[in-house]
Amino acid sequence: MFLVVFGLFAFFLLLIGPLLLFASGRIFRVDRLTFRNAFVTNLLISLLGALITALTLTLRILQMESTLDSVLFFIVGLLIASWIIKKRLETGILRAIGIYLVTTVFGLIAASPIKPFVVQAYKIPSSAMAPTLEVGDHILVWKFIYGIKVPLVEKKLFVRSPDRGDIIIFVYPKDKSKDFLKRVIALPGERIEIVGKEILINDRPIKDPWGYYTRNTESLRSNYGPKVVPPNSLFVMGDNRDNSQDSRYWGFVNMSEVKGRVSSIYFSWDWRARRVRWERIGRAVE
Repeated sequence: MFLVVFGLFAFFLLLIGPLLLFASGRIFRVDRLTFRNAFVTNLLISLLGALITALTLTLRILQMESTLDSVLFFIVGLLIASWIIKKRLETGILRAIGIYLVTTVFGLIAASPIKPFVVQAYKIPSSAMAPTLEVGDHILVWKFIYGIKVPLVEKKLFVRSPDRGDIIIFVYPKDKSKDFLKRVIALPGERIEIVGKEILINDRPIKDPWGYYTRNTESLRSNYGPKVVPPNSLFVMGDNRDNSQDSRYWGFVNMSEVKGRVSSIYFSWDWRARRVRWERIGRAVE
């Protein structure tokens, strides 16, 4: 999956970017704007963008970034990128700024259709999925796993249902403006009942290697069900069973509200110890 995303990014970077630079240079009537010049210029600007993005991401992770920082980074990046264009394409600074802005706008328009179909990043804000996912974990979510959403139409192609054990991102049923992350426990049509730490599906206990319990007293733990999962719905729970608001409290998740499946941890920051959790970076989420 990573190679697919990287391939799409590389294709856009090495082909579409220079074409946009070449076209915008023609629009602004810049002399001696060849494809080779556009290609090299695009690589330099892309490297600059990668460095600024890495710096911004680092400050954001360390919770040191402000809105003013973002504005300053953009202005500095604009000036440096325009200077690169001015030197490489032998044009005026105003034309260089215009070329950069036009290329950036059209580049964002060209890349925007890809994001809803491929991958999205999230940050874990609570301990509801601990110890699988800790507060401060930054995760990647594959958005095409359960179907490819068609733009401007509320339909999906190549649809498939989540499996038991999948960790999914979905729209929170009680507040449509929020996304939640939980593990699928029961599927449509299944009869679920929870007695203490035991989960029964269709009156048979299932293996639950994901459940983590912090309380030792069974009397403090409430039971659930039995209830039948409605059609096109899922019963989900957090792995931290004694500290998770999930389907036991607010009901089932409609499959149409599922956005994707959690893939891996690409960064992890321990906000208490103020350190990077290097051992968690790159870990697949299961």
